[in-house]
Amino acid sequence: MENQLVVENLLLSRKNVTDQPISLSLKKGQGIGIYGPNGSGKSTLLDTISGILPVGEGEIIVNGVLSYAMQFDGFQENLSCLDNLYLEATYAGISKNQRQERIVQRAEECGVTSFLNKKVSQLSSGMRVRVMLAASLLVNPDVLLLDEAFNALDEETIGSMQEILHREKQKGLSLLFVSHNKFHFDSICEAIVLFPSLEVVKL
Repeated sequence: MENQLVVENLLLSRKNVTDQPISLSLKKGQGIGIYGPNGSGKSTLLDTISGILPVGEGEIIVNGVLSYAMQFDGFQENLSCLDNLYLEATYAGISKNQRQERIVQRAEECGVTSFLNKKVSQLSSGMRVRVMLAASLLVNPDVLLLDEAFNALDEETIGSMQEILHREKQKGLSLLFVSHNKFHFDSICEAIVLFPSLEVVKL
């Protein structure tokens, strides 16, 4: 099976993080968790894979469409969820004739249809994460980078998010998920990479 993401002998350009070369690969439908203390390079790895930060050394290969759900969503607080999703679709280059259909589809799948007309500033943390996930799936990604998405969520909401991601993985989505809580990896990751040691633990 073809790898959707390959990271080979990657050295991160940002200082004060792991100085070991990082190698990992994601097959279609596979999930890998990245776990470790603050400052160990977890988010720096995602920023580098996404192209936000330069590669120090090594190689990154993405086969397909990549989407990055960052820890801070960057939504326009005074706009509705729907308007924010339209903006996200526009920024992502989704054609006008596809935007409405994609937004309706992803809003329904992520459970945000009932509050699409609410301003983002009025959302609970759980609602906000649902909108963020819907936005990150608009491009129908092959690889999803997810950074600390479940912070401050209750167990019921986390379970709902895990169900959505598990369903997407069954369709072929590959997931690289950073979290400080191992419970967050339940049902959606087959292995965890421990930072900064880079030890791999199978689940």
